Amino acid sequence: MKQAQNTYLRLFSIITVFYFIPFISAKSYGQEPVKNGIVNITEFNTDKKIIDLKGKWEFYDNNLYTPSDFKTGKITKPELFSVPGLWNKLKGKGQGFGTYRIKLINTVKNKLYALNINRIQSSYKIWVNDKLIREEGLTGKNKESSKPRWSSSDIIFKADSDTTVITLQVSNFYHKKGGIEHSPVFGEAEIVYEYQWNRSAWNILLLGIFMIMAAYHFAAFLFRRNDKANLYFSLTLIFSAIFSLTVGEILLIDIFPNLNWEILVKTNYISNYLRVLFFALFIYHAFPDELNKNFFKILTAIISFIIIFILVAPALIFTQTLILFLVITGIVLAYLMFGQLKAIKKKRPGAIFSFAGILILAGTAINDILKELQIIDSVSLSIIGVFIFIIFHSYLIMLKNTFMYKVIKRITENINIRSKIKDVLFSAESYDLKAPLKAVSEVIDADRSMIFIYDDNDWTAAAEYLKETQTIKNVSHKVFSGKENLHFSSYNIKKSVSLKEPVFTIINEAVKAKDMTYLEGAGNRIKSIFSYPLVKDDTVKAILYFENFEQKKDFKQRAIEILDGIKPQISVFIDNYASYNELKNINLKLEADVKAKIKEIEARTEELKSLRTKLEEQNIRIHETSLRLEKQTEQINDGINYSEKIQKALIPDKQILQNFLPGSFIYHHTQKKLLTNFYWFNIPDNNEEIVYASVNSHGSDVSAALLSILINQLLNDIVIYNNNYSPKIILNRIQNKFENYPENIGAVEIDIIYYNKTKNEILYSGAGGSLFYVQNNNIILEYKSGEAIEKTNNETEKKGKRFFSNKRIEIKQGTKIFLCSGAVNSDNTEEENISVKKKELISKITKIINDKKENPENFLNNYFSEKQNDILITGITF
Repeated sequence: MKQAQNTYLRLFSIITVFYFIPFISAKSYGQEPVKNGIVNITEFNTDKKIIDLKGKWEFYDNNLYTPSDFKTGKITKPELFSVPGLWNKLKGKGQGFGTYRIKLINTVKNKLYALNINRIQSSYKIWVNDKLIREEGLTGKNKESSKPRWSSSDIIFKADSDTTVITLQVSNFYHKKGGIEHSPVFGEAEIVYEYQWNRSAWNILLLGIFMIMAAYHFAAFLFRRNDKANLYFSLTLIFSAIFSLTVGEILLIDIFPNLNWEILVKTNYISNYLRVLFFALFIYHAFPDELNKNFFKILTAIISFIIIFILVAPALIFTQTLILFLVITGIVLAYLMFGQLKAIKKKRPGAIFSFAGILILAGTAINDILKELQIIDSVSLSIIGVFIFIIFHSYLIMLKNTFMYKVIKRITENINIRSKIKDVLFSAESYDLKAPLKAVSEVIDADRSMIFIYDDNDWTAAAEYLKETQTIKNVSHKVFSGKENLHFSSYNIKKSVSLKEPVFTIINEAVKAKDMTYLEGAGNRIKSIFSYPLVKDDTVKAILYFENFEQKKDFKQRAIEILDGIKPQISVFIDNYASYNELKNINLKLEADVKAKIKEIEARTEELKSLRTKLEEQNIRIHETSLRLEKQTEQINDGINYSEKIQKALIPDKQILQNFLPGSFIYHHTQKKLLTNFYWFNIPDNNEEIVYASVNSHGSDVSAALLSILINQLLNDIVIYNNNYSPKIILNRIQNKFENYPENIGAVEIDIIYYNKTKNEILYSGAGGSLFYVQNNNIILEYKSGEAIEKTNNETEKKGKRFFSNKRIEIKQGTKIFLCSGAVNSDNTEEENISVKKKELISKITKIINDKKENPENFLNNYFSEKQNDILITGITF
């Protein structure tokens, strides 16, 4: 009875302390180091403690100022705004932007100071004096120009004078809450760093405890799946651990530096809701008779709906559910405490401890609610409340599972053993495998042991220890060569290599049958064999091999525990051993390579002499080839000059055309010797009619020039010798002729007009070109003529080839027509081939003809650059 009273008294004391934690940790808002935006640090002992920079800061609402703005004086009048403090109270909403500013006076020049900033909503940029030292997210004046980010970090800087000015830009367009939620901490760099380190260490400690115990209880659930209390308690721990990663020091950012802010906030809210849900389900399954199942079904449905809402909604929307979370948490805790009181009344085992844990959790929850509403200035204690609840529940488990003491004792012994082994390893040469092998063998009491190293796609036995004779020696012989081995159990080792995990074998007749070569020879001495692989990059790099000669002695678990603890140190020895042997082999190889290189150089010298002779002979042949090429080039140039003379001889005198049509001109410009375009006309003996053609050949320079000669001959044959004056007949016959030419003949653009002085019209047909018809001076009409003439490639194309037709154009007094060939027909402008926009050019020529101040040909000479390709422009005025 007395023992029970003492237990109740201890529980009451703990509960009382935790209920006063909010008020002990609370700090009055009247105690403010920052007054009117100024902190005199001499009022505080910064050598031993930090300064919580809360108080009245200068605040410039709706302005993002930099230190340079304050120097120029182009700033608005500041407000005095409390830090910590949210904009929600000042503006009625948390969205916006502004600049905070304080002065730290009496700082020591050249002394290292630091700031600790914890999660500002939702992005900030900070300057110390004129230096930008940290930017988290992107600050901006609207949502598009800003980007949120959470962090908790130390900002170290050196004071450059006795006054240090801190300028802090803050913007928030993504979260319900905006502003500085937690006041920055200032002090000497070492003190602030220690403060930050202690906070991080505490969070990491809690995280480790959460995860370890979560794993333990989940394992307990796997053994007893009917006991779902362990499952939900494990899930409570897991989501408490996840939640702890998103608050305080925000360790999740340290793990995933590039984590999306929206995902981080969703993780924070979802884990908070889920830990409340699983905590409630845990209590229900621990005391199902005292609680109503329907309450938890409704709770599960509500929280599931909220989580779905959080997943699909942006942070600015779902962060509004914080008050809802506090209400749900309060209702859940109240109902659970009601159920625990009934369990205590019924004297359920462990109910008093569970009730005490819930009371403590409720006290820390009240602290967080008061802190969230900024009624008190405190730290978040809900994690501690969960931690205390875990301790209470774990205490109950410990009472039911006394074997844990043995486990702890064994772990302690293993730690001491590992420490002794590490001392031996540290004192040994880092590449000598004898020391680690002997130390491990003595600790796990192995009678014989070996180390096998994987190198060069083969296994080598590197060291061997024998307990009977206390001998330890280096060995070096290849193993696993495909044959059974006489010196060790290849069966056991190969199995360990294959599985990449420790393999323990108790020797019996079945095992002997699998490893007969070694075990039959070893007699009955060996009772058990243990192989421990060292795996790196998913590859077994070494095997520690142990044999036991004592009857029924199982040292597997002890060996694994010890080897797991010293695996990194053993791996270092293995790596150094491999590196040492590799360097040794490299030196030997280098010596051999140097000797071989000397012989190779001597042989190369003779080879180079022979090669030099061959090169001299090759140079003579190259010179002879060059002379032949020069002669061939000369012959080609002669052929080109001859073709040029033929082409020029074929082109008619344009003066004849001008005599027949006084209002005509021909501008023919060529950049190359061989013409790719030309003009052709024929005036019959009656001197009443004319057939005129403008031709542009496609292809390489030589092939296009030859095609021009061929077209000239075809025109003579069709028009002059066969008296065909219709443009469409001429083009159709030329197209038919192309079918008999080679495939690489190229293509040709032809524009043909027929004019009879006795008629007021012209006939026009073209292939690939166009005719411009000018009536009433400035009205320009363009008649396009389709594609150029070329050889068709197959029967389908031949059947589908087009037939040309004539276009009748009425001629009046002053009518002008223009035919353009060559680069003029391109509407694209290029750097080395300046093209002319056809219609603009025709307009200019028309104006010159009407003004009669300048010869059109002179105008075109000036108009086109020297780099222009072949151009042919024909103009006729009626």
